[in-house]
Amino acid sequence: MATWRKLILYNDVLRVRETERTAFAGQGCFYCARALTTKNRVSGQKTYRTASKVSAFYPGMHGLSYCQYCGWWTTSTSYIDVLGGRAGPLEVARVMSFDISSLDVPVEALTMHLARNTEDLYYVHPRVFEDVVLRLLNEHLSCDLAMSQTSRDGGYDLFGLDADRQRILVQVKRYKSTRKIGVSVIREFAGVLLREDVRQGIVVTTTRFTRPARQEAAQYVAESNPHRIFLELKDIEALCSWLDVVRDRGDPSLQHKSELYRRIQWFEEGEWPYLSPES
Repeated sequence: MATWRKLILYNDVLRVRETERTAFAGQGCFYCARALTTKNRVSGQKTYRTASKVSAFYPGMHGLSYCQYCGWWTTSTSYIDVLGGRAGPLEVARVMSFDISSLDVPVEALTMHLARNTEDLYYVHPRVFEDVVLRLLNEHLSCDLAMSQTSRDGGYDLFGLDADRQRILVQVKRYKSTRKIGVSVIREFAGVLLREDVRQGIVVTTTRFTRPARQEAAQYVAESNPHRIFLELKDIEALCSWLDVVRDRGDPSLQHKSELYRRIQWFEEGEWPYLSPES
């Protein structure tokens, strides 16, 4: 039976009710438990009106705490009104979950998730995994690739140009770790390259290649081969090394950090909007 895995994504705002504040009042990241980076700013006097009362809020402190690793954040405030002092989180990043084996999982966020949880590579939908590989190759090998049509079984999954602007085809094999890539896969892909008149090819897999498979690939590169093909084999170790780079640097383009960046900008520019705990 397949294991259900989920991706947690924070890309929206959840207003925190009075009864929920203690759940987000801890010192660590709600998601990964790492230490949070905190920014504070003194607020001026504010007035909050409802149909039933008017409250004057005197100078207090607004705070923003966020995780530099995964992007989860929370805002807080402390102030004094006619009822006395209060403090607590006002907003947090809303937690959204996705089945990582589905087709609608956000690919950029999934890539970051896989960088932290490489064991989940084997649960990703094959078509989505091709998209993940496309993004990694475009970044780390300076390729310019696109995905082939889903209805077309042409023997390759990605196509485009390599770093030298030469045509290149890529085959993606999402296999279990116990299933190695053998000679037959290399020979079939070499045939596809010859048929398409392309001399550059890459096979990317979540497993490893057998020794005969690597020897077969080396024969196509030999100068004595009249049908010389430059065929690169990228196994799970190469895949994990690309993901390590993503994990170590973080990814500012991730959708779930957009609200966080907006709040950091507010703090830096001194334009933090007043938020009432009762709204």
